[in-house]
Amino acid sequence: MKETFFIVGIIIILFSLFINYRDKKERKKVLNNNMERPKLKEDEYIAQLIQKGFEKEHVEVFYNETKKIIGIENYTMYPEDDIYENYGLWDLDDIELVDNVCRELGIRKAEQKDFDELGKTFNKTNAESILTLIKMLKKNTEYNNTKT
Repeated sequence: MKETFFIVGIIIILFSLFINYRDKKERKKVLNNNMERPKLKEDEYIAQLIQKGFEKEHVEVFYNETKKIIGIENYTMYPEDDIYENYGLWDLDDIELVDNVCRELGIRKAEQKDFDELGKTFNKTNAESILTLIKMLKKNTEYNNTKT
């Protein structure tokens, strides 16, 4: 019995070390890529997305929530950045990001069908695709509120 616990413990430790190594390697890659890019100020980032027809409040909340999830001070973000490649986010981070934005804006959370619908229109997950989803969710929230 002790041998079983020992083997399971070793497996858990090795798995934890692997995850930690993978995270550090990805973070280093993200930081290196960021250092090579010119800086884009927050107000310039927001202005670019407002010009594309998104609400200022939505863009600001998205920007702030993305910065929180990235967790790197002075990280330069661009509207066209793929959140997986450029920010090192993993599988469920995108859902957490959208959920946080929805909570801050007081709109309903996205469901899998919403993400599927978005995938039909956009090839990558960036600010524009997520803000389009947020805009759609806001319309649905407002529509449902007027029905009740």
